Amino acid sequence: MIHLYGGNPRTSECDLNHLRYTLFTQSATKARSTLAHLPLTVDTARFHALRSYLQIQKWLGHEKNRLEWGWVPTRFDLSPRKMEREAAPESLLKMIFCNCKKGCKNACGYRKAGLICSSLCTCSLGEACENVSDINLLEDSIEDEDDKPLSINNFIYENVKDLYLQLDEEDKEQQAEA
Repeated sequence: MIHLYGGNPRTSECDLNHLRYTLFTQSATKARSTLAHLPLTVDTARFHALRSYLQIQKWLGHEKNRLEWGWVPTRFDLSPRKMEREAAPESLLKMIFCNCKKGCKNACGYRKAGLICSSLCTCSLGEACENVSDINLLEDSIEDEDDKPLSINNFIYENVKDLYLQLDEEDKEQQAEA
C-alpha cells in the first residue's frame, strides 16, 4: 500500500500514517492541495483489507460473520467501518473550515481540501451551500404525508420507534407465554 503512494516500504520510518503526514506537509506548500489524495490511515486500510478478504471468501462460498470483518450494524442494515481514529488531529480539522458567504463553490476551503462542509463552517450548511453530503440532500427530499419537509432524523426516529414498539410487544408476548 505504501508503494502505491510513492513511499518506500523498506525504510524504518515508513508506515501509512507517517507517509500520510509527510505527503500532507509537502502538499500544504502547494496552492492546490487535496486531502482526498492522501494515503489511507492505517486503520482505514485495515478495515478495507478486512472487507476485501470477506468479499473474496464470499465468492469462494465461505460465509463469514460480516461484523467480524469490517462491518458495523446500523439502524436498518450494515455499513462499512471506515476507521476507529480520526483521519487527522482535531486541531488540524479546526484550521480547515469553510468561510463562504455566498455559496460553497471553488473557493470553499472544505471543497479545496476534498471535504464536505460541516457544522463548523460559517456557511452553516445553508441553502447556498453546494458542498454537502448525500445525507444532507436526502434530508431535503424526505417529506411526510402533508408534503411538509421532515428531517432525516425525524424520519429515522419514527421508523426506529415503530420497530422498538413492535419488539417490545413481542417481548411481552414471549414473557406471557413463559
